[in-house]
Amino acid sequence: MKATALLEEQHRKAEALFSKLESGDAGVLAELANELVAHMTIEQEIFYPAVRSIDADKVTESFEEHAVAELALKRLLAADQNEDTFPARVNVLQDLVQRHIDEEESDLFPTVEAELSNEQLEILGEQMKWRFDEVLAEDDDGKLPVGFDETSADRARGPTGRRMAVDDEEDARITQRAPPRRQPPKAKPARKKSTRTPLGRRGKSTPPRAARRLHSPLAS
Repeated sequence: MKATALLEEQHRKAEALFSKLESGDAGVLAELANELVAHMTIEQEIFYPAVRSIDADKVTESFEEHAVAELALKRLLAADQNEDTFPARVNVLQDLVQRHIDEEESDLFPTVEAELSNEQLEILGEQMKWRFDEVLAEDDDGKLPVGFDETSADRARGPTGRRMAVDDEEDARITQRAPPRRQPPKAKPARKKSTRTPLGRRGKSTPPRAARRLHSPLAS
């Protein structure tokens, strides 16, 4: 199965599980969470890196959408199903996921299918399906990063982006701590030689030009 077709199939299943959860079937929450986590994992680890060169901006945006959706999923899993906030958290997560699905299927997937051959998409799909099944078989405790400081999207992107930001901050701190660099003294410009003729050597026979014009016969 092509990679894009596999992802669309998983989208349809997620939508169906959301409909059941919204209608009051809270028993599907664990299945929905596992499906979403496995789906995001194969996109982040395999699909997005493979298609980044095709649309880097959309891939970067997709990582961020995953991070926000994952935080919403964690909040939903932490809520008591009898609390008033539970339906609200279901709706928020559903809206985030549906918006992400719509953008991928209307924008990113057609672009990818236009750039990659069917054979390339099939190979990619096989890798993604194998990884999807592997994630589903993992213990639930290992599926999501613990806490809210890090998401699986952050892990998948690696430390590069965060390390660059830290390096920039450290450079700024070092610059602030360092004493101002002492500039070497500027060399004094060489004094121009005076074009004046010393008074003692000018003599009466060579008056200045202004003086010569003043005594010119044409001036009278």
